[in-house]
Amino acid sequence: PKTMAAAMPRGWLACLFAFVQLQTCTSFCTSGNLPSWKSAGPPREHSLKLSEVRACLPPATILLVRHGQTEWNLAGRYQGHKDSPLTERGRQEAQLLGKRLKESNKKIDNVFCSDLQRAWDTAKIIALEIGIESIHTDSNLRERGFGIFEGLTREEVKSRFPEEMSTFARMDLDYKVPGGDSRRDVLDRTIRCLQNVAQSNPGKVSLVVTHGAVISLLMRWMLGIPFGPESQAHADFKIRNSCLCELRYVGTKWEVLSF
Repeated sequence: PKTMAAAMPRGWLACLFAFVQLQTCTSFCTSGNLPSWKSAGPPREHSLKLSEVRACLPPATILLVRHGQTEWNLAGRYQGHKDSPLTERGRQEAQLLGKRLKESNKKIDNVFCSDLQRAWDTAKIIALEIGIESIHTDSNLRERGFGIFEGLTREEVKSRFPEEMSTFARMDLDYKVPGGDSRRDVLDRTIRCLQNVAQSNPGKVSLVVTHGAVISLLMRWMLGIPFGPESQAHADFKIRNSCLCELRYVGTKWEVLSF
């Protein structure tokens, strides 16, 4: 009788071997310092490039969710890395989203969230509804830091920091509000985190709870909308509390399925 390995097509056997290699060197892959195939001895007949390995793997799905309404959302205050608790409406939003996901019969395999309390509380409510016990937190998913704007309303910022607000509104990728993050900072860390989640969970569905500015920047980047004052769309997307965007990671590329 044939063994399982002998019965497998040669191409799939190569993919399986390379996938095992990929899983054991995830830290190297995500840092870009991939070990050389030469160091492992003579080249194997079925050695594949990393991109070819990922092309063999089933797509990963990411359900990207903004946290529920908070007290500072209600008051119109910049939050950034500071926190304020979910309102009763915010908790209800998260619970309704969890029920909706459960009723959709979409099997969710993992839940990830920002390390800020409002995201954790939202993720916990949703996870309870869909029957997931463990939640993975990651600081790379946290909101953009708004520095000196945090805790203030838009009108207060305009009054106290008119020059900074004017520059902030120009959609410059590299501008940092004093004490805060640039848009590029946020994109770099968030894309790196989501790619890590997707590459570690091929064929699975992962729920990721994060923040409004994070999702806005990601959607702008994924949809190819330019940044900078020359852009026709001068403002960030307005992302509602507990909204859900569905992404798919295929090979090495992102697809926006719903937004």
